[in-house]
Amino acid sequence: MANAAAFLFYTLFTFLGMNIKLAMSIVFIGCLCQTFVLNKSWTFSHQGETRKTFYKYAALYMCAYIINLVSLYVFVDLYHYNHYIVQAIMIVSLAAFLFTIQKLFVFTPPKETVHE
Repeated sequence: MANAAAFLFYTLFTFLGMNIKLAMSIVFIGCLCQTFVLNKSWTFSHQGETRKTFYKYAALYMCAYIINLVSLYVFVDLYHYNHYIVQAIMIVSLAAFLFTIQKLFVFTPPKETVHE
């Protein structure tokens, strides 16, 4: 749902004349905040420290943001593909990438301490 909403907002912003990279940037910031809360509590039911987890989450989103920004530059600015198609593909592919890394790196279960 969050990815569909992200694409709808991107489409709305660009339809209204906003620059595609600015629209993508604004959508990414909104998604970062909204999806952190939903993923931490609902998707992964994570009980770990919020601040440390958010830093990892933000770093991951920064990597995804850079990938998205570079992809828009290459495929839209250089190769002149339709930006709606490029952004739709990026949202779907980055969603899979983000979910996998979140599961493996960001929302890992807390380490159990061994008591002897």
